[in-house]
Amino acid sequence: MRYAVDGRCVQDHFPGIGRYAFNLVRHLALEGPDDEFFVFYDPRAPNTRYDWGMLAAYPNIQLVEAPWGIFGLAQQLFLPRLLQRLGVALYHSPYYVAPYFISCPLIISIHDLIPLLHPEALPKPQLRHLFAGLIRLSLWRAECLLMDSLAAKEDLVRMARVEDSRIAVIPLGVDDSFHPRGAKELTRLREHWGLYLPYVLYLGINKPHKNLVRLLQAWAELPAGVKGKYTLVLAGREDPRYPQVREAVQELGLETQVRFLGAIDTQDVPLLYAGASAFVFPSLYEGFGLPVLEAMASGVPVACSQVSALPEVVGEAALLFDPYEVESIREALERLLTDSSLRQQLVNKGLERARQFSWRYTAAQTLQLYRRVIAEG
Repeated sequence: MRYAVDGRCVQDHFPGIGRYAFNLVRHLALEGPDDEFFVFYDPRAPNTRYDWGMLAAYPNIQLVEAPWGIFGLAQQLFLPRLLQRLGVALYHSPYYVAPYFISCPLIISIHDLIPLLHPEALPKPQLRHLFAGLIRLSLWRAECLLMDSLAAKEDLVRMARVEDSRIAVIPLGVDDSFHPRGAKELTRLREHWGLYLPYVLYLGINKPHKNLVRLLQAWAELPAGVKGKYTLVLAGREDPRYPQVREAVQELGLETQVRFLGAIDTQDVPLLYAGASAFVFPSLYEGFGLPVLEAMASGVPVACSQVSALPEVVGEAALLFDPYEVESIREALERLLTDSSLRQQLVNKGLERARQFSWRYTAAQTLQLYRRVIAEG
């Protein structure tokens, strides 16, 4: 069978969705050795994270140039013609934008509804209206909507009144590069970043729904004897539209206690996780929450929000807190940093939990979904 997957999101502008698409395609090729997978890519898009040559090496993957922007009108004209010429049986868009007037069945992945549930994530009203309009087009056209968690599915059913039968849920996976590391590797990491104190890690963007200001307020209220032993490390790309996090560091007098590392090279991310004494994720909303799983797989105890998909993902392997209450975050941090027995329990549970999520399983379930959607015609 011939399938097409839109890989144009495998670029620097879409780090999370690009990671999903790249890993999905790589493992689809392993799960369907007798199938053909056409992967569209835009050679103009900056991509410093993923090696297209790795995908091209699979005998059943064919890379196809698609030099049209994901949000551009040109794809609505040219992609349908390309799909027809390739003779594919199904098209999968890993993003909520797709060519809507195609002759084959369409699966669209909707990873979260952040712009609808937390409009502050898109401060420009025209962008929120665009997102809402594109979601409506996806709901109208797609034979199947693919989501990462039951929590995200429930949000979509509640907000858009979509029939339950049109939504499939397949969890994401954890890459094999995330695992506990030896002392020598971690020593090199600390020297590279100048992290000479043990550190508590957050990894992600600085958008308001990530709730970093409350995390900083909670850190400021920790006993001096606790926070004085650690550095709070905030890593990940910073969006300049949201200066509130850096402003909070100054207002709370945390300049010597908080380190901003900015965007991290892909090859350094697993080491940064593994070197942390704890990982904290105070997000107000996640469609899945892959960072908590990556931290667990790295052998790091996790404290995270008890909202949206996070409890579903972590199970009983993380310390949960109310992300809207600074005191709840502070209490979780203090417990995690002062109770060595609790930390070890969470490390053990986290490693076991993370082993239940793999890209191979994600791809196997997705390939079954492709076949089912085609069969139902």
